[in-house]
Amino acid sequence: MNLKLSTDDLFGSAIASFGSDAWLTIAVIISAIVAIIGYLLFVRPNNKYGSKFANWLKDFLNFDELVIEPVIKILYIFVTLFIIFSSFSIIEYSFRSFITYLLFGLVATRISYELIMLLVGIYKNTKNRL
Repeated sequence: MNLKLSTDDLFGSAIASFGSDAWLTIAVIISAIVAIIGYLLFVRPNNKYGSKFANWLKDFLNFDELVIEPVIKILYIFVTLFIIFSSFSIIEYSFRSFITYLLFGLVATRISYELIMLLVGIYKNTKNRL
């Protein structure tokens, strides 16, 4: 085991640290500028645009259009298929464990995702009333 510490290790990490800090500072400044411009162009409520993309972007940035709903549906399908396919790895140990894992896993997944979609539905039904 070599415990010798070279100057390259010391200065290399210091230079890498300085570079990272500089890029983080630049990233914060650029992000702040772009966020302010994005707010002024798209988020203010009085702006209307002729472009479909600009109107979609305005709705997206104002949270008028939900992105989470299709994501939740895709995750539900993924988790359901994962439970079905992973249950076959349990069948070699016990058939009872296989059935229990499969049934309880699918029921718990369905109930969980229905509760999440219930929250999304409540949001969609009450967002215009606020």
